[in-house]
Amino acid sequence: MKNYTLLILALFLIKTYSYGQYPSSTNDITVLTINATNQINNTFIPPNPQVAGKVSQEATIIVNFINGNGTSEQWTNEAKAAFEYAAGLWEKAIYSDEEIRIDAYFTPLATGQLGNARASDAWENFSVSGVNTDLFENDYYYVQALANKLHQADISSDPDLIANFNSNNTNFYFGTDGACPNTKYDFVTVVLHEIAHGLGFTSNFDNQSGAVEYRFGANDNPFIYTKFLREGSTNITDMGSPSTQLTNAVISDNIFWENYKIFAPTASYIQGSSIGHLDAVTYQGTANSLMTPGAKKRTWCS
Repeated sequence: MKNYTLLILALFLIKTYSYGQYPSSTNDITVLTINATNQINNTFIPPNPQVAGKVSQEATIIVNFINGNGTSEQWTNEAKAAFEYAAGLWEKAIYSDEEIRIDAYFTPLATGQLGNARASDAWENFSVSGVNTDLFENDYYYVQALANKLHQADISSDPDLIANFNSNNTNFYFGTDGACPNTKYDFVTVVLHEIAHGLGFTSNFDNQSGAVEYRFGANDNPFIYTKFLREGSTNITDMGSPSTQLTNAVISDNIFWENYKIFAPTASYIQGSSIGHLDAVTYQGTANSLMTPGAKKRTWCS
């Protein structure tokens, strides 16, 4: 499994207590994708021993496998087993008293796309106690699985994550042994990647107006992930939204999340890919390659 120093996921490691008020949100979260590169990468990254070696899980992930209409859109037993294996690694890597529920679809997606995912919703300004103020902030949105964990109750009865996997792709490898051939894309790796997005590795930038801005909910406040983004030494949240400064920053190839370089290509802002992934050039083939935007054949990251 990958390096879990990313704070947005480390929030799951803190035991908290909270009391209920129900904040409001609207459901227009950016869908983040992982694309096939059609390149071969002979990389084998085994699970982190501290994660895989745990006897007990620290969280519970419930997967609702939803079939499509066509024959190719059915979840096979081996595909389900691979998904459950990936979910099981996440169950040992994070901590939450609240069940994390995923609706998983096997459905046709755009050509070249292996999968995509989003949190079903996100919440701000809900009541939490016992949490260090450095780790909980008002006026930031938290994806639903993380909000439930901090709130110590389900804020919504809806699933926490929505994940889609391309039924048109015939090159998935569904094994859990890391023996992915160089003609296939490892399904476990793709699932691990998409679950990470749904757990909070995501922003709410939008460029539909031409200028990049935060777009979500009634107040268009940023996601908590964004709080730790910077361009050089300038915090992203110190920039106006929308603004020319922010628009230029997200295509600067100089964005960092703490000390991790983020994917911010200079050619253009890519909705569903830019800012929501680690930098492909820096991390492809390394121990942090799981959250790069493109999957290569034969790569096995867990």
